[in-house]
Amino acid sequence: MVIALEALFRQLSPRPSGAEGDFSLRDARAFGVLMHLGTARMTDFAHALGVPLSTATHTVNRLVRKDLVTRAHSDRDRRLITVQLSERGSHYAIAFLDHRFQLAREMLASSLSPGEREMLLELIGKIATPRSN
Repeated sequence: MVIALEALFRQLSPRPSGAEGDFSLRDARAFGVLMHLGTARMTDFAHALGVPLSTATHTVNRLVRKDLVTRAHSDRDRRLITVQLSERGSHYAIAFLDHRFQLAREMLASSLSPGEREMLLELIGKIATPRSN
């Protein structure tokens, strides 16, 4: 089951088409995290990725070179660095989400019967519903 879920998530993972050069899985994951976080301090970004700050910095450097991410220093504290998707990165994010939703619809329509789709939606709803303690 885990292998099947990993394959599904790989198919739906963010890999902006048209990004110059190599777009590694690490870049794709970082891009996805920034899509979710919006603007983030570098330390929070590294924590969300589960990597050391130096690794997050190298990843951001690659994404900045590709003009997918911007980095800014705080006016009050120059040590504080924030990152966010650039305008170009935001366009890629929108295109990615559109593509991912279309791919998911196609996968559901071609792989599952109407009854199986209904069952899947019911199970996802059960998993996604917050539980009270």
